[in-house]
Parts: sequence; C-alpha cells; structure tokens
Amino acid sequence: MQLPSSILQDIQATVQSGYYERLAPVRRERKSVCEAIERELAECRLPVVLEVATARPGGRLLLPNRLGAAELVERMALLKPTAMSVWVEPRHMAGDLRWLGRPRPFPVIARDLVLDARQIVGGDAVVLSRSLLTMAGLDEHPLIDAAHDLDMEVVMEVRTPEEMERARASEADVVAIHNAGANGGGLDINTTLAMLSAHRTTRPVISCAGIRTPAQVRSLISAGASGVEVDAETSAGAGGVQIIDALRKAVSGKTAMENGS
Repeated sequence: MQLPSSILQDIQATVQSGYYERLAPVRRERKSVCEAIERELAECRLPVVLEVATARPGGRLLLPNRLGAAELVERMALLKPTAMSVWVEPRHMAGDLRWLGRPRPFPVIARDLVLDARQIVGGDAVVLSRSLLTMAGLDEHPLIDAAHDLDMEVVMEVRTPEEMERARASEADVVAIHNAGANGGGLDINTTLAMLSAHRTTRPVISCAGIRTPAQVRSLISAGASGVEVDAETSAGAGGVQIIDALRKAVSGKTAMENGS
C-alpha cells in the first residue's frame, strides 16, 4: 500500500492517545491461524482469509462509514472463513479495535500499522508489515516476542524477496505475500509465484490481494501457497460473496466460474 510521509508520526500519535489501552478487547481464549489453515487443508478445502477495511490510506473509502464496516464484519462472519483479517487502525484505515471483541468460531487477525508493542492487543494474531518496519528502521523480533508473550500468532507481510528472507529467518508463524509487490502498484499473483519459486518455507504462506478467479487459486496452490486472502475491495464489492464461494471450490474443481481466469 502507498503510505503518506507522515505515517510514522501519525502512528505514534495514535499510540500516545491511549487508543489501544482504552479500546483493547477483553482477553479471550485464543484460536490458532496455523491450526485453522491445517484443518482446511487436511479436509481438502482452500484456506480463505477475508480482509475487512473501511478505507485505504489517502482517504479512499471502501465503505461509507465505520458502521458499514461493522455490518460487513458480521456478514462476512456468516461465510465461515478460515480467518478474518480486520483493519483496526483508526486514522488512515478508519478501523476500530472493538471489532475484535466479539467471539468468533474462526481466528480473527488484527490488521494494523504496528510499530509499537502497545499496539498488539486483541485478536488471535497480528499482522506485521516488513515494509513498514523497514521504513521506521525497526527490527521485527521484539514485536514478534511481544505477540507470542500474549499467546498471539504473527503474520509477517512481505513484498520483496529480501523481505521474504527476513520472514523466513524470524519466528513469525505465517507469511503473507502481498501481490502489490515492492512498488505497491498493480496487483499481480506473479509476485507470489516468483517468491515461492525462489524462497520456499515450511510455514503457512498466504497470497494476498488481487485474487479473483479459480485459475489463479490453482496456480498459487501449485506453487506452494497454503491459501489466499481476499482483499477488502472484493469482500465489500458487488458479487463478493459469489467470488469467495467460487474460490473456495477452486481446488476441488467444483466451480464453473472460469470466465476471465
């Protein structure tokens, strides 16, 4: 994603505001993203993570307001995804920590712009962006340790082969390859395909964004991906439910949704 130059100061201002202490969900029994992925694969089902966001950096709204996002969380929960990745960052993504508080039958991943251990609250797992940490000149290991101390798993998002190598050398539990790549431009699943060709890992690998057809899914699974994340634009868009349903059936070949693949 393209982030504004003021992002580091904005993140620190949010931390200092007490947002994370004030709205942190009550601790509950954790669910494992890794185990959820393993269960789906063992039962020959495609692991699908659903991303939910109200906005994108720069003020581009995906939903009219936070209430719309809260309603979308509830609608997406009915699809029983492998996991749900929910944006909780309030300034740029118009998120809300309270969305993490309701118990779900699947793991909920807290998606945020994390630079400080105080941001690691709520959810069953947390996303760390290697690109953002590089921008801030930060090492991922203390943040991974902080999450593990709270019995939370870590999803390390990477966009380049160099970031993939760092993720492989870390204690991150899941690797998420973002198909925007290093430049944050157009989405292309070849980002995932090329990275997995050169950098295999035994950890679960999720290919993120730009995945809309069964043919793409089959290419990703053949290359070594464990599952996919359906981006917020698709989740919230017209026909999103149908696309998600078709992707989930792609591995078993039960779908007829091949047009445009």
